[in-house]
Amino acid sequence: MAFMSLIRFYSKGWIKEQFLDSAFHFKYFGFHWVSVAEPPVLYGLFFLLMGSALCIALGLLYRIASILFFVLFTYFELLDATYYLNHYYFILCCAFLLIFVPAHHAFSFDQKLFRWRPKKEVPAWIIYAIRAQFTLLYFFAGIAKIQSDWLLEALPLSIWLKARTDIPILGPLLDLEATAYLMSWGGMLFDLFAGFLLLIPKTRTITWIIATIFHGLTALIFPQIGVFPYVMIVGTLVYFPWVKLTQRITTKSGVKEVGAPMLQSIVPYIFSLYFILQIILPLRHYLYSGNLFWHEQGFRFSWRVMLMEKAGYCEFEVEAKDHNRRTMVRPNDHLNPQQEKMMATQPDMILQYAHHLNTEYAKKWQTEVEVYAHCWCSLNGRGSKPYINSDINLAKEKDSFSPKKWILPFN
Repeated sequence: MAFMSLIRFYSKGWIKEQFLDSAFHFKYFGFHWVSVAEPPVLYGLFFLLMGSALCIALGLLYRIASILFFVLFTYFELLDATYYLNHYYFILCCAFLLIFVPAHHAFSFDQKLFRWRPKKEVPAWIIYAIRAQFTLLYFFAGIAKIQSDWLLEALPLSIWLKARTDIPILGPLLDLEATAYLMSWGGMLFDLFAGFLLLIPKTRTITWIIATIFHGLTALIFPQIGVFPYVMIVGTLVYFPWVKLTQRITTKSGVKEVGAPMLQSIVPYIFSLYFILQIILPLRHYLYSGNLFWHEQGFRFSWRVMLMEKAGYCEFEVEAKDHNRRTMVRPNDHLNPQQEKMMATQPDMILQYAHHLNTEYAKKWQTEVEVYAHCWCSLNGRGSKPYINSDINLAKEKDSFSPKKWILPFN
């Protein structure tokens, strides 16, 4: 699925559009040092990423390919926070786990190439580690839906569904208010329990069929979310006990057994720390007061999939400290449409762009400058409201994990 997604990414020209055509790139906190490589190098790295994805699927030079895929996929994800998507993050999580999993010890080119004896069994925690990743995604996605807008107002689903009434057969149903409520509550309950029901043999098959219908409808109604539904349909097959197939493999005499005792002894501890982090990240938003969907502190990496409709407008006032020069800056003069759209509703990006303007105009005017943001934002169809305190000089504000007090409260 990752290989197919990368082919899609390349065919749509997104490498050039997202990374090469933009002069400015928004960064994740702590990763401002990651820069876009020169075009020939960038394309070369992307083709190498595609090749490593295919090698993982085939089990060819698996260990090298899995490490290479994880490193390169991480690199491309860090180039611009504008394009953060939950399914890219999910693929990245699975890629990390696959570095340590012996997925190439049966049904692989490596097994044929190096004449390894196909494994008839593996430690149970290896299988359950992959399943746990899917279960955590489902569970936290369900927890995230337990909030008033989603359950009591059917927002933002009621907005989105009415925009898709042109779909044949389903269109008239999507226009009904009851449909939005049914899908809101159904989506919450499904996400909350699906991962656990897939772990139970008696409920596994029917839950997977429901999951396939659920994700299939999501892909049909919301094509803008890309390959995520297909990743989930294919990926949840890991809940089924395919390992039984390897018990029927007959092996030839003289082939080699494969073992890495040191690696096997430390991997459970690596996975334990990893999953502790996977539990902490979606819960970190409780460290901040206020409406999470408004201030977005702790929003990323928490499996909040399609939970809000947010739109904003932002312009910046740059003023020389000695007050002899002043200008208004509209981001659409310097950012592409997607960057401008995402920046206008995400405070960390607003701060980054203010710092960028501070650097640019201080150099241009040869004097210290102040930068003020005039931003308005609308959440889930409500009226637009002031978003950032326009009296605070953002050039002096530092990005950190501390609460951003220059974000105006949501009332």
